[in-house]
Amino acid sequence: VAWQRFAETEQLVMHEATLLSELWRDSVVARPFMRDEIEKNLIAYAQSVIDDEWPAMAAQGRAHPQTERFYEHLWALTYHFEPSTKIQEAYMAEFLGRMNELSADRRLRVLHSRMEIHGVLWMVLLIGAVPTVAYPLLFSSRHAWVQVAVTGSVMLIVTLGLLVTLSLQTPFSGEVSIAPDAFREVLDSFHKRLLTDPSAWSPISP
Repeated sequence: VAWQRFAETEQLVMHEATLLSELWRDSVVARPFMRDEIEKNLIAYAQSVIDDEWPAMAAQGRAHPQTERFYEHLWALTYHFEPSTKIQEAYMAEFLGRMNELSADRRLRVLHSRMEIHGVLWMVLLIGAVPTVAYPLLFSSRHAWVQVAVTGSVMLIVTLGLLVTLSLQTPFSGEVSIAPDAFREVLDSFHKRLLTDPSAWSPISP
């Protein structure tokens, strides 16, 4: 259960970062001033996720107000779309669809940051560990070291399983955690795209 949830959360993070890249592409057909604003906010949002929201999720399992502000501003920009051609209408529909996907991924990411394995499952794991470790003691051996080795190996496997479960239950904190590498990569791609964009860009103030 812990590994499945951890893997699902990692997929959510990668999908959310991918959506940011797709939103950048879709904004190309927007009017120049709107495109610039969208690009600024996509960069600001990705940077804030890395700098602000990741530590907030790891420490408190919640979204960060600064990241929320950039996210809401992206939605506010979509309300001013006024497509004048069929191509712009098509791109606007794609943009809105991806914004809805972004909203779902973002909400699920924040929710997953504070979800833990239920206490009942921990009770089952701990109670089940006792007979599992005791089971080899039912079989005697001529050599004491064989009995100790078998029992010790089973105990080690059970202990490692419990430790892995404990490490994976909080996907954004601890030694085993999901890093914002996907957002760093998409942020790097944004900056590279700006180098080929003739329009000037300056970061918006927080």
